Amino acid sequence: MRADLLRAYAGSLRALRERAPDVGVPTLLARIVFWRICRGVGLRPVIRLHDSSRMRLTAAPGDHGVRTGVFLLRDHYEPSVRAAIDRFLQPGDVAFDIGANFGLWALRMAERVGPTGKVAAFEPAPDTLDGLLQNARLSGADAIETHQVALGAEAGVADLHMPADPGSASLAAHDAADGGGATTVLRVRVETLDAVWRATGAPAVRLVKIDAEGAEPLVLRGGADFFAACRPVTCCEINPPRLRALGFDPAVVMDFFTRLNYRCAVWSHAAHALAPRPAGGGGDVIEDVVFIPADQDEPNAWGAPRGTRS
Repeated sequence: MRADLLRAYAGSLRALRERAPDVGVPTLLARIVFWRICRGVGLRPVIRLHDSSRMRLTAAPGDHGVRTGVFLLRDHYEPSVRAAIDRFLQPGDVAFDIGANFGLWALRMAERVGPTGKVAAFEPAPDTLDGLLQNARLSGADAIETHQVALGAEAGVADLHMPADPGSASLAAHDAADGGGATTVLRVRVETLDAVWRATGAPAVRLVKIDAEGAEPLVLRGGADFFAACRPVTCCEINPPRLRALGFDPAVVMDFFTRLNYRCAVWSHAAHALAPRPAGGGGDVIEDVVFIPADQDEPNAWGAPRGTRS
């Protein structure tokens, strides 16, 4: 094997072990090699996720984005999100997945809420939404209800910048957000969270996941009534470069939930559970934060995800 390829594998293993220390080295190495083969010939492998879900991933040459991360790490891709879903969702609950992408977390939400619950998955990009629908069918996830719409501060239309990695689609131009990458621009419909919540009957939503690549403040601004009424546990990505590309101070997301008397948690690898977010935050580090209403739960009851699959 070429020395440069060995160095690439070693570098990938180190980075992945830092991100997901619970996944064994042999498992990671086997996945790295197989995914490299898939990318080289354009395979579309189906992987098992969570308890019984299935996801088909298109392996594109040069793809180092969300699909690669999900293939390599599976349930360990965003452990704070998995922990929150497993801790707070019960059969019969309602959950919203805003920026659902190919359905990684909508599928887990559907497993948790079961046939008596509902998962509303919001994804504006048509090809990405098609992938989500296919994965829902593969998994028998009948609880998932899809909405091809972006959520923002007001109803209208917006430009969605689609890079090669569909998981990084953003309302911010990609060169402004992360230094480059060819993009396709799509005009997408925008609604407010308040409006779609009311249109679906104003249900008591237990948990929300928001991953809008920097547009999270717009989602929150358009959902003021929703958050005041439902006070859902909220998983939210905080991506400082993307937030700044759209003109937001990264602290604006934290401030929104602080005003609503939420606690802030992140995943602790040491505790293998959600834990209070350290004061001062993560600087420019991208974080998956869980906001928990202070009047609904105690930190020592947050617990760890149950049944995590390697």
